[in-house]
Amino acid sequence: MEQAQPLLAQAQPYLDQGFQFLREGFYSVNAVLGLLIALVAAFIMSSWGRLWPIVLGAVVVDVLARALIPVVAGQGGFRLPPVVEVSFWRHVFVLLIGYVLVISLFFFMRKKLLKGGGH
Repeated sequence: MEQAQPLLAQAQPYLDQGFQFLREGFYSVNAVLGLLIALVAAFIMSSWGRLWPIVLGAVVVDVLARALIPVVAGQGGFRLPPVVEVSFWRHVFVLLIGYVLVISLFFFMRKKLLKGGGH
């Protein structure tokens, strides 16, 4: 048992970082745009096996929507996302984690609560 303590102490920073990604991902998706995208994605999803392709599509839609909404609203010109910056890819990874959580939750609720919700 005492050998497990040093191992846990060594793993703690990695576990903390993993939980931080989960929190950031959830909070990134837990806004109107993210929830709408996740809701539509959950209703498009036909089975658990389609989770990863649906999540990847949701992340692409989210990134494109964040780039296009200011253009459509007349608040600025179109700007490509900063795809060469590490912070952009970190944000995409956080979105991916968030969409996995939220779409999974919505799909689970759809299957359990709506009659015939799971194909």
